[in-house]
Order: sequence, then C-alpha cells, then structure tokens
Amino acid sequence: MDTHHLFDRLQENVFRPLTGSLGRLNWRVIERLHSSLFDEPGDTGGIGRPRSETIRIIEAVIERYPALWLPEEGGPAPETPLNVRSNQLYGRLIETGWLQEERRGYHVFVSMPHTASQLAAALLEIAEGRPLIMSGKLKAIRAAVHSVVDDPTNNADALVELAKDAVRFARHLRGIRGAIKILYDEIRTQTSAREVIGRFFDDFLKEILIRDYTAIKTTDNPLAIRDELLDIVTGKIRFHQDNLAKLTAGYMKIYGASAAQVNLYRDITRLEQVFDNIEAQLDAIDHMKVMYERRIDTVIDYAKRSPRQTGLMLQQVVDAIAQRAESVAIAEFPSPFTVKEHFGEERLYKPKRQRQAPAPRAIKPRPVDPAVLAKAQKARAARQAAKVEEEDIINLLEANLGSSRSGKLIQFKITNISDYFRVVHLHRLVSAGLVKDKLPNVNARFVMTLTKDFVENEMIGINDVVVQVKRRGETC
Repeated sequence: MDTHHLFDRLQENVFRPLTGSLGRLNWRVIERLHSSLFDEPGDTGGIGRPRSETIRIIEAVIERYPALWLPEEGGPAPETPLNVRSNQLYGRLIETGWLQEERRGYHVFVSMPHTASQLAAALLEIAEGRPLIMSGKLKAIRAAVHSVVDDPTNNADALVELAKDAVRFARHLRGIRGAIKILYDEIRTQTSAREVIGRFFDDFLKEILIRDYTAIKTTDNPLAIRDELLDIVTGKIRFHQDNLAKLTAGYMKIYGASAAQVNLYRDITRLEQVFDNIEAQLDAIDHMKVMYERRIDTVIDYAKRSPRQTGLMLQQVVDAIAQRAESVAIAEFPSPFTVKEHFGEERLYKPKRQRQAPAPRAIKPRPVDPAVLAKAQKARAARQAAKVEEEDIINLLEANLGSSRSGKLIQFKITNISDYFRVVHLHRLVSAGLVKDKLPNVNARFVMTLTKDFVENEMIGINDVVVQVKRRGETC
C-alpha cells in the first residue's frame, strides 16, 4: 500500500540547511532549538516562542561553535557582526520550513511545525548512534497480544500499535548489531591501542554488553516467549474465524471497508515475521560480537608484545651517534645494552598458550512430553499450511480451470487447509490490486476481475473473482 509522499508533508528544500559549508552549524542550531524551545513536555502554548528568544539561542550556538562558521559563496564572513549572521541563519530556517512565524499585534512568535519537529526528533535519534533502549518492550508486546485475543472487538486499534511496536523491537535488535559493527569497523582506522581499548570499555562493555546484550540473553530473552506469541498470533488471530471477523470490523472503523482486510493481514504478517526472525537476529548479534571480541584480543595482544621502549632507546642512540660521533666517545652515550638492564630469559615474553577446546560432554536425552511435542508439531503444520508461494497459486489455477479458459473463484475446490489459504490469499491480492506486483508470473498468464457479487459457500464468503486465461500477446 502506497504511503503519502515525504514532500507532501515537508517542504522540498527542508534538507538544504543541512548541506553545504554551514550544514554542521545549522544542525547544531536545529538541535538546540528543538530541545530547548519546541520539545518541552510542559509547553502547552499555542502561539510559539518570542522571536527574540529564538534569535538569542541561535546566537549562543554560533558563539559556542565558531569553527563551524564556514562562509558560503555570497554569505557573510566570520567577521560579520553576530546579530547579522544569526538573522541570516534564522531566515534560512524560516524559508525551508524548519520554523514558522505568527504575528500577534506588534509581536512575532516562532514555532516549529509538527512535521519538522518529527523530522528533528528522528534525526536526533540517529545522531545518538543507535536506537534508544526499549526496556520491557517484549513484555509489553506479550501483554498486548493477550489483550487483543481476550477482547478483539474493542482492541483492534491495539493490534495496529502492537504491529508497530514489534517492528520497532526488531529494529532495536538490528541496532545492537549495527552498533557493534560500527565499533568493529573503527578498529581498522584507529592507530592507538589505547583509544581502541578505551572504546571497548566505554562503548561496548557499558553501553552494549551490560545494558543491552546481557538483558536480551538472560532476563528478557525473546526466545523464552517466542513460541507462545507465535501460537497466539497464528492460532487465535489468523486462523480463528470469530476473532478475525471482530478484528476486521474494528479495522473498518479505522481504515474503511476497502482497506480494512489488507491492513489487518499486513499487521498479522508483521507480527509473525518479527517473531519468526528473532532467533536469526540474535544469532547475527552473537556473530558480530564474537568478531569484535576477537579483534580486541588481537589489539591487546599486540599492545602487550610490542617492544616500544627498546625501539625508542635504540633510536636515541643512533641519533646521538650521528650528531656527535666525531667529538664525543661513543661510550658516553646511554645505551640499553650498557646502562639499562640486560635482556634475560626472565624478561622475554612467553609464547601465547593455545587454547584447547573442551572435551565433548555426553548429553543425556531428556524425554519430551508427547502433549508438548504434538502441540509444537500442530503449530508448525499450521504455519506451514498458511505459507503461500506464487507456484502454489499457479497450481491452484491450473487445477481448477483445467481445459476451460475461464472460471469463478467461488467454484474452486477447497480440499484441505492449504487450498483454503491459497484462495483467501489470491482474493486478498485481487481486492487490493496487488496481483501485478506480488504475483508477476500469475499476472502474465491470467486475468482476474473482481465483481460486486457477494457469494458464499460452506468454506468462504467473498466478492467473486472471474479468472480468465490470457490469450497469446494479451496484456493488462
């Protein structure tokens, strides 16, 4: 489903202040204005802030970051009075939609439009380096899933927000992996072992390992409730006709009759995808964590074994000999071999001991409760039956049309649960006009027309679809 275009909500030149030689300074100004004036929870006024107050903050930012004022062609030089430069920068923010003015009598008030404030908040989150921690987010998702199932009539809107929260949680997991990847890449450009190890303790141990990784691997491990959430979403929402009908009615109030079903199935699919992929996300985090820790081990090992002091002393001796060898005896120069301690066996570094892999331990098989096993197999079979591939749709059409060149979807034979989901999936894509995008091979061979006739049988009730085989050379 297409969204609104970004520049239907924002001015097309909204990103211009963030480019060019003054881009870094303009960002500091936007950041300060947003946090100091236009993002205060207690600000309930509707007319904004006085223009003079806004100008004062811009001046304060310019004074704090004088090195960021790199004049553009035709723009004021750094020697230009502060008030002139701040007014020029203010005018650019007004022109590009970051700020707006409102005149009340003889006074001018300034505010940040809602869409510009949203953009500033999103950019600030990116500038912080990684997504903010969402403590207890998985527990909140679990509670929300149960509330939707307990009362689907009144909690359709909760399912909408639940799908968004699940996607945010998946992004949070990707953010942890991305933060470790950034630290891993920085090792290649850092020449100082001290800086590399400092980043390891400050950014990795404190910010990622202790605050994020340890939590998701112990108390808040997503895998602990993954199967439970999948069972609820699959068995009590997607495949539960009564709950599904109640949620569809609720979605009609939010999205309208034409888009309700498409949005409902979209949200259910999002939940299933997030919960299905949690294990792969955690494996990817573990892989990146191991790579980073191995690289840190290499840096520490090199720092311990590098003979920096001896090399420095030898270089001093060589420089002194080159400068004063003719006038002073060589014996007068300090040498690590004559003045300092002699090298001995006790001062040599011991070779690094190779780690031995632990001996394999016999794992005693534990008997599995047959009821638990049967439940898991049933849930797995249900998920497998719900998956529909394009090849399945083609086989369905060929099997039901046979030698005929046309037929109606309501007349298709539904002999098992897989056939049911293929028919429902095809009808949903035809209703939403997505056959061309989602099923290109089907679209190349068949023409499907949605009718206004509501028909039903013992399995489904739908607006019927007429399916026709395309003639050679025919397009739609």
